Amino acid sequence: MYMNEAPEISKDFFCIVDRDKMDLAAVIYSYLATDGVYIPFFEYAGATIEKVAGDETNRDIHEMSRRRSDIFGVIVKNAFAQMNGTENIIMAGLSDEQKSYLSINYPDVNCIDVPDVETAEMALAAFGGAKPVLRCRPEHVLEGLVVALRENALLKMDATADEVTPPEDCIGGLVVIEAIPAVSAVIAVGYAHAIGANTRLVEPFEDKEAETVKYCMERWKGDAREALDSTPERALLQEMVMSRVGMVVFGRYPFCTFFTEGLPYSVILEDIIPFSYVHLLWKMDWFLFNAIRAESITLPFSAVVFSPQSFGEEEETTTAIAAMSGRNYFVKSLLGKDATAFNLDTHVKEYPYDLLHICSHGGGVKGSYCSVELDDAVGKRHTLEFDLVRSFHPGGPGRIIPVPTKLYWRKYNGKIWGSPEYKAAGSINEDLFIRFRLKSERSAFDGSLAGTDRTVPNSSCVRCVDYPFLGLFEVCAGGRFSPFVFNNACWSGYEMAEPFVDGGARGYIGTLWSVGNTVATQLGQDFYSDVFTSTILSALHRAKQKAVGTPFAHVYLFWGLHFSTIREGDDQ
Repeated sequence: MYMNEAPEISKDFFCIVDRDKMDLAAVIYSYLATDGVYIPFFEYAGATIEKVAGDETNRDIHEMSRRRSDIFGVIVKNAFAQMNGTENIIMAGLSDEQKSYLSINYPDVNCIDVPDVETAEMALAAFGGAKPVLRCRPEHVLEGLVVALRENALLKMDATADEVTPPEDCIGGLVVIEAIPAVSAVIAVGYAHAIGANTRLVEPFEDKEAETVKYCMERWKGDAREALDSTPERALLQEMVMSRVGMVVFGRYPFCTFFTEGLPYSVILEDIIPFSYVHLLWKMDWFLFNAIRAESITLPFSAVVFSPQSFGEEEETTTAIAAMSGRNYFVKSLLGKDATAFNLDTHVKEYPYDLLHICSHGGGVKGSYCSVELDDAVGKRHTLEFDLVRSFHPGGPGRIIPVPTKLYWRKYNGKIWGSPEYKAAGSINEDLFIRFRLKSERSAFDGSLAGTDRTVPNSSCVRCVDYPFLGLFEVCAGGRFSPFVFNNACWSGYEMAEPFVDGGARGYIGTLWSVGNTVATQLGQDFYSDVFTSTILSALHRAKQKAVGTPFAHVYLFWGLHFSTIREGDDQ
């Protein structure tokens, strides 16, 4: 069943699963699955300590776990409330420590505790119906789930089972999933089934491969106006892409969504069909929930357009504002002198918008190149080199001015961050990062962290009329809406995308590297002339064709789902 629209979100089930319990999550999904229905699964990273009132500010070894669990608890509670409840909550493989952060106490809801695979069959028997059973080995759990969902079968773990045979292609789109050993990969398989798409499982990243991707992009396209297409870095990216999807005939499919840890498939595949992305490590459970739900709820039909107007008449903001206003959106314009870091930060986090458009420079802000030496737990000395960018947010009430700070890693023990030499040098352990953080915080506080002033390359910020916007926020649009964001700035596709996606956005367009003003303007104008009568992905794919043949071809990517739209506002 091929779906070009958002699937229905299940009203029967709401599942919270320990992130490492892939086999348990897959078995549960096979019991609950229904064609055309997305089951909200939320993956929960392990908690190292139970929640205790008053411990929120403790700076100890449990600090990261405590904070992560608190945030997860808020997300789950918000998602449940937005669904107006459900009939069954399934808690799968959760420890007592994890459960202590979940303030879920609904007497009218059937709460089912499924601690492990062995008890799943008995706990979920009432939901399995008369489905046949498909046995698979635990190491083939994702492949088994793909087949079980296609055959409407119950998945059963069996170490002696035969290998599963991948199903034949059906009519529909394609979902490519990097098979990371986490529940997020199971959620991705479930999503593909909900939209009736074909599923391809490919190899996950190796250690440090995410840093390698960024290294390759910066070295290959650090200056897109001069970049060549025959560089070692481009060849390495191509190898990473083609080793995973080189045998896929993409022309057979109307679209493809990549569930990835950050590999830019579309730049190597040259946008031969509409491609979109979901990041496996950016709260992807929350992202899918927001993107699907946004297609069926009432929206605020308000927009924010931001531009310091650095490009003179060569920018798309006038077209964007006219398109939004013509579709009954209330548009808040932050242009020229109003395009301050404080205004952008405040509106991004608090304003109830459904659509945000940013037109600005995205790289090359002022900062300092710094170097810190520190010893690890066994006394071995290491050197970390990084760019440090500070911003200021004057303009708010009171006398305290926020000073956000962002670091960009450059070298580790003399090796360029993400380079093949860096990858071969061994891992940086968590203890070293904790020591670095404590030392850098003390040094920044007492002023002893010195560096060489310079323009920071590929800095992934938004240049404002006064200070750069660094994207250091946790919730966007007041936490009440799931907006779409078009960040038409250089180097905006990764580091600046993450906080928006994590903060609740349902879709985000950014760029992989530098983009010329003329191409950026034309693409933005074409996009807004088309998107209100199309999907976001289709409008972007058509607009990108104007850049073919330029150094900026395939520079734009869309973090989002193929059916996501920008709807016309109500005429009231």
